[in-house]
Amino acid sequence: MKHTPLDPIAQFHLGNSAFVHSVHGNAIPAPSVGTLVNYLYEMTRVAQHHNQFATTHEMIAPFEINFLAASTSLFISQER
Repeated sequence: MKHTPLDPIAQFHLGNSAFVHSVHGNAIPAPSVGTLVNYLYEMTRVAQHHNQFATTHEMIAPFEINFLAASTSLFISQER
């Protein structure tokens, strides 16, 4: 099963070889409430990260972030 991020910013960064470095819940002050995500580009692994996301749509992130994503509805499942 493949997953596509709902957020266009996430699609952009993950599709361009970044990985999720950290997530900060409720980082945007009221009246807007949001989550801030830090993406990291490792220049020595750009091709590897790009190819992995392009072929598997798997988010490259630390275990804790993958666990959080798996427990929420942040992704649209796409059977392929």
